[in-house]
Amino acid sequence: MEKCNDALERSKAFQTGLFKRLIENAIICWNYMYLSQKIYDAGSVAEKKSLINTIKNGSVVAWQHINLQGEYDFSEGVLKNSIIFRLPELLEVQVF
Repeated sequence: MEKCNDALERSKAFQTGLFKRLIENAIICWNYMYLSQKIYDAGSVAEKKSLINTIKNGSVVAWQHINLQGEYDFSEGVLKNSIIFRLPELLEVQVF
């Protein structure tokens, strides 16, 4: 019985690690998309260069700006003001 409990605990720990990595990678992907959209939307070459330099001095592996407490609101009113990524434009972003 104890071996079964140990195996179950290891399995739960493994799953927890997988879910943690999935969430981390989703946040990193969102960060890349957000920053790419900002670069694409920049008004001038100078503004793009400034954004790129700022990004180079930071990290996309950050999640202080993400609410991880489980308080989510996907109502129409909130989603109306959400960020919409334009993937074809993001694929055109070139960092020079």
